[in-house]
Amino acid sequence: MFAIAYVPSVIVIEADATATAANLMANRTLFGIGVFADVLVMLTEIVLSVMLFIIFMPVSRTLSLIALGSRLAIVVHFFGLAAE
Repeated sequence: MFAIAYVPSVIVIEADATATAANLMANRTLFGIGVFADVLVMLTEIVLSVMLFIIFMPVSRTLSLIALGSRLAIVVHFFGLAAE
């Protein structure tokens, strides 16, 4: 919640790009911590996905692969949104 709720609430000023840019420059550290938090969450998601795949592989390899692919697709989608 920190990176997707708090950081933008401090930095972004609705309908005022100049004020947003000034806030971004004034809060560089906060912005950097927000980016780091997002990356950490996504890396944790990847590790957790692989761990769940390994745990559930004996039950059904096919379903485990589908679940792994779905979770990794979410990570790719998130990084795509973050790059915009």
